[in-house]
Amino acid sequence: MEFLLNRSNRKTLSVSLTGEGRVIVKAPVKMTDKKIHLFLQKNKEKIISMQKKQTQKTVLSFDMVEKDFDRFNAIQKIKQRFILIKNKAEALGLKISGSPQFKLLRSRWGSCHVSGTITFNILLGLLPECLIDAVIAHEFCHLKEMNHSQKFYDILLKLYPNYKDCDVMLKKFHIKRKEKTEELLKKTL
Repeated sequence: MEFLLNRSNRKTLSVSLTGEGRVIVKAPVKMTDKKIHLFLQKNKEKIISMQKKQTQKTVLSFDMVEKDFDRFNAIQKIKQRFILIKNKAEALGLKISGSPQFKLLRSRWGSCHVSGTITFNILLGLLPECLIDAVIAHEFCHLKEMNHSQKFYDILLKLYPNYKDCDVMLKKFHIKRKEKTEELLKKTL
């Protein structure tokens, strides 16, 4: 099995995949190659299964927005959906203040800080509206519950009853980070 090996001052061995399905092994500096290979052999079926799932995902990259940015404004699309879901959330008693922030996040579609600041991945604008709405609703619910407890999901399902179906669909997309994004983000804001 081919893999990229990354040794560091960590205590445990872990395996992850790149967006393209390549195996990355993170290992402690002092761990022997033999121990790493035994771990990979023992978990070979699981890793292959992960690779199959990974290669079935739709990969989204910032290049997709950049190619035709004049016709497609991801931020504007997210802002429009934000207002629609905000109205529904406020009708349920959630207090939402301020405007969202936009960044190219490495692995998340959105985040909510304890201060109440909500940030969305600009690539969210490439997804179907129902998935955008689900992510926005998810982040709004974190304003009430900053965890993923049953209470959080009870609020979320009141706000967005189709959330579970959308969450399944959302897992079929993968974010591919592009390093040179700050320049284009400045241009869009």
